[in-house]
Amino acid sequence: CHFYAMAVRLPALRALQRWGRPVPSLRPRLALSARWMAQVPAPPGPLTPPRTEEEMRRFIAEYDRKIAAEEAQESTAWKTFNSNVGAWLGAVVAGGILWLFYCVDDVSSTLSDVWAYFLRKLSEESQRHVLLQAAKWRVLPKDMDKDDPYLVMEPLDGLRFFTPVGLAPGLDPLGEGVPAFFDLGFGFVEVGPVVPG
Repeated sequence: CHFYAMAVRLPALRALQRWGRPVPSLRPRLALSARWMAQVPAPPGPLTPPRTEEEMRRFIAEYDRKIAAEEAQESTAWKTFNSNVGAWLGAVVAGGILWLFYCVDDVSSTLSDVWAYFLRKLSEESQRHVLLQAAKWRVLPKDMDKDDPYLVMEPLDGLRFFTPVGLAPGLDPLGEGVPAFFDLGFGFVEVGPVVPG
């Protein structure tokens, strides 16, 4: 900053000298600037700014050569990912991941059929264990569809079922996954059988 201000003032001061006007002394300021520059660390490596037009041309030509060498070393896959094709590919992959998360979280998605297929390949006890673990961790899909208001039942005052379909006792005897079963869309869940001890 200080040197820039001095460089701007210097031509004006020289013009004053030519016209025969008194010029303020620059020596104290130059000494102060030299002391200040001695404290400023030099830039790392050979990155000195170009001073002439020829140095600037050489600097630009060297920079262009370095960039061309770096681009020549890049692989075809890296060039593809850094192009418009890579941008579209990234958008498709991101959209697919979002769709997959939506399908995992929705009961009526086609992905539920895939999970059901794999669960049918397991034994009954393994199916029950996997289902209870998923309910305990709350990773079962949720019923995102709005229930029909005509399905609401109120058999007793204050006891309201949003759907007449419920889960019978025996599946979850310890009651570990009751909130997840309600998220599946059941109107009521019976926990049990309760065993003493």
